[in-house]
Amino acid sequence: MSDPITLAVLAGAAAGGAAGKFTEIAVESGKNWIAKHFNNHQPKAQEKAEQNGLDFLIELGRRIKALEESNTVTQQKIEKIQEEPDFSVALQKALISSAQTENKEKHKVLAEMLSQRLTVESESLLALTTKKALDVVSFLTPNQLNILAAATVFYSIRSPFTLNAFHYETWIINNFEPFWNTEISEIALMHLESFSCLKLNPMFGKDLNELFTRNNHGTSLSCGFYETEEYRKIYKLWDRKLEIVNLTTVGSLIGLNIYNLKSKNPIQLTSFQDQ
Repeated sequence: MSDPITLAVLAGAAAGGAAGKFTEIAVESGKNWIAKHFNNHQPKAQEKAEQNGLDFLIELGRRIKALEESNTVTQQKIEKIQEEPDFSVALQKALISSAQTENKEKHKVLAEMLSQRLTVESESLLALTTKKALDVVSFLTPNQLNILAAATVFYSIRSPFTLNAFHYETWIINNFEPFWNTEISEIALMHLESFSCLKLNPMFGKDLNELFTRNNHGTSLSCGFYETEEYRKIYKLWDRKLEIVNLTTVGSLIGLNIYNLKSKNPIQLTSFQDQ
C-alpha cells in the first residue's frame, strides 16, 4: 500500500490536465522535503507529517484545478511553475508548515495563499509577501489568525459602493460575525508583532466612527447602531486592542485570507496588485 502522501497523486490524476501534472510533481518534491525535514523524528511523527502534507496538497490541487478551469492561469504556467526557484521555495515552505499541524483551517489558508502566488510574477509584492506569510502561519494559533482577520475587517475592507445606513450596518455585522468570539490579549498582540504581522502603537488610538465612515465612502452609520449589541461586540474588539494596531503586508495577507475563508462576502486581494 502506498504511503499516505503518495495517495495525493490519485487526487492529482483525478483532477487531470495541468493541475494533475502539477500535483504529481508536488507530491514527489513533497515526499523528499518532508522526509528530510523530519528525518530524525519518531516514525509516528513522520507518518503524521505525511498525512498533514497530504491534506494540504489535496486542498492545493483543488484550487489549482479551479484556476485552470477558469483560465485565470494558463496550462503552460501551471505545468512549468515548479521549475521557477521562487515558487519552488514557496511550495516547500507551505508543505513544511502544513506538515506540522492537523489544523484544517491552516491547510486551507496555506493552499489559498500558494494558489494566489501562481497568478503573479516572482518579483511582485504578493509573491514576496506570500513567502513570509507561508512561514508565519505555522507559528500562530487559530485565535491569532482570527485577530488578523478582525483587524483586516476594520482596516482593509470597504463597502463595494456607498450604502445607506441600514444596508451598511447589515454589511458590517456580516463581516464581523465570524469573529465575535475572538479573544484579544496583550500577549497575543505582542506575539503577532514579533512575527511581523502588525505593529503596536499604544500611544495613538484611532476614531472608530471616522473609520467606519471612511469604509463606506463618506456615509456614516445611524446613531441607533451604536446602542446595539452588535456594535458592543465590535467595540470590544476595538477598544484599546485593535485600535492600537497597524497591519503589515504579512498580517494583511494572512488576515484577508482568513476573512475570505470564513466570510459570506469574500473579496479580491486588490491591495497587492501592481505593486
